[in-house]
Amino acid sequence: MTDAAHDSPLLRAFELGRSAAGWIWLGSLALSCVSGLLVPVAAWLSRALIESLIAAHRDPEQAVLLAAGVGASGVLSALSGSLSSLLSAKSQRSIMTEAAERLFRAVNRMPGIACFEDPAYQDKLRLAEQASQETPGTLCNLLLAVLQTTFALVGFASALLVIWPPLPLVLLAVLVPSVLAERALGRRQAALSAAATPEYRRYMSYRTLLTSSQGAKEVRIFGIGDFLARRLVDALGRSADRQLAGQRRAFGIQAAVACLIGTAVIVSTGYVAYSTVVGRLSVGDFVLFTAALAWAQGSTGSLLSQSSMLLASLTRFRSFLEVLRMPGERITGVLPVPPLSRGIEIDNVWFRYSPDGEWVLKGLSVFLPAGHSTGLVGLNGAGKSTLVKLLCRFYEPERGAIRWDGLDLRDCAVESLRQRVAVTFQDFATYELSARECIGIGQLSRLAEQDAIETAARLAEIDETLKSLRYSYDTMLTRVFVDPETGREGVTLSGGQNQRVALARTLMRGDADLMILDEPSSGLDAEAEHKIHQALRRCRIGKSNLLISHRLNALRDADRILVLDDGAVFESGSHDELMAAGGRYAALFAIQSEGYLEAISGA
Repeated sequence: MTDAAHDSPLLRAFELGRSAAGWIWLGSLALSCVSGLLVPVAAWLSRALIESLIAAHRDPEQAVLLAAGVGASGVLSALSGSLSSLLSAKSQRSIMTEAAERLFRAVNRMPGIACFEDPAYQDKLRLAEQASQETPGTLCNLLLAVLQTTFALVGFASALLVIWPPLPLVLLAVLVPSVLAERALGRRQAALSAAATPEYRRYMSYRTLLTSSQGAKEVRIFGIGDFLARRLVDALGRSADRQLAGQRRAFGIQAAVACLIGTAVIVSTGYVAYSTVVGRLSVGDFVLFTAALAWAQGSTGSLLSQSSMLLASLTRFRSFLEVLRMPGERITGVLPVPPLSRGIEIDNVWFRYSPDGEWVLKGLSVFLPAGHSTGLVGLNGAGKSTLVKLLCRFYEPERGAIRWDGLDLRDCAVESLRQRVAVTFQDFATYELSARECIGIGQLSRLAEQDAIETAARLAEIDETLKSLRYSYDTMLTRVFVDPETGREGVTLSGGQNQRVALARTLMRGDADLMILDEPSSGLDAEAEHKIHQALRRCRIGKSNLLISHRLNALRDADRILVLDDGAVFESGSHDELMAAGGRYAALFAIQSEGYLEAISGA
């Protein structure tokens, strides 16, 4: 697809269908033409058959042949229509998968995460996903209907011209305003759909909380099910109200169109009936006219309905095209990132999440030497997690720079940087995959290396747990889905066990130059935490590490500890140096130590 902003959504949707389905789609279009052409053929043969039956001198053989022709054309029309529907369904499957692939390829092209925290982008993405699934299929169905109707119209047009020459003009005069009205209606419905999207997303959010295994525990322990259900119903109601407003407007327009078409039908039918009675037209002409009229009414209604649906879909399809054309935020750079030899310099970095938001980092300057461990301490909101996001280039500094051995990260290729970084996030993800995959995806190139996966699991103290599962590493780590290949049910791990799996996933990148551990043991008991940190110390030897933890005891062996406060370094030094200084770090450490001593004395 091209990136030209002026590209027609109709042409882009057509290109998507042709590219995804190829000859299958074209074959369904061709069969629709045949099916449409057979409709007037059957009507003409019916006219001839009736004329033959009421003729003064009847020919039995001719009557039989005409009757057989009527039946055969009907059978062939039905068969070609059914085969066209089958090919259409097959092509729509290909179109849907191709559209999904293009959409999520574009989503994955976003190197940062700013857009995923933007409500407007989420609304656009929702519309894009909806449009990518419905628009090509709706277009396909409409094209089939248009081609079928066009070829049938060519056959019937001659009959209508013979019966009453002004009749096609009358129908055209009715059809044009009907199409224009439906076009306006389609655009209005698309606008209402876009306006309803935020409320529908809110509804889906509440629905997830009420139905997911993660939300079920808190919903029940806090007794907030009815509270959330009311919020869900309110959001759904507001979304439905917008849609209902569109339906009320649609009723008025469609009623006017129906009256206009009905008037044309009454006038034309009255004229043809009168002409037949007075002998201007034959009974066969009247039969042909009524067949054409019945077809025209059904086809016109279907075309208008599908045209309205298509116009609404094409308006939403623009969101799909916009997502595909999004340039990937401001994160650029093409230079390869070399192995870290000197260190990472954070030079006067300022950052906020929106142009009018509060500054999270305020002139942060610090050097993270290669091969050393740096601890990061600070109260919530001090900027610790934000710094991690900047080091991973999920965001760019608004001022200042971050340099890797003197190379500004903004000049580096994002993929190259991230291949040299391993991270365990505080809000780590859980994947509804097998245990093997949940760990192996930390380094996709080694997904098939069972030894590497088990080594990472042992370092994270989760190997024995996974091996004890019913299907060992092939066990699905979810109860929501079964294994798609074997149908085996999975299990749900505890929070601490999931955290160890996330840590093992990080440790799959054993060759990373920088390892960032953001609260890697927050969900573990004291014994497990001790074992994990012993293992991590062995992994960190000779590597650059950034350790973030509220448990200050976990940072004691770091080469240097940075205390962040209000977006800047408040104090820094080794554990012993900071304790001797008696500053913020020493006060926090004393508070935690007192808590441990109280717990021991109380026991």
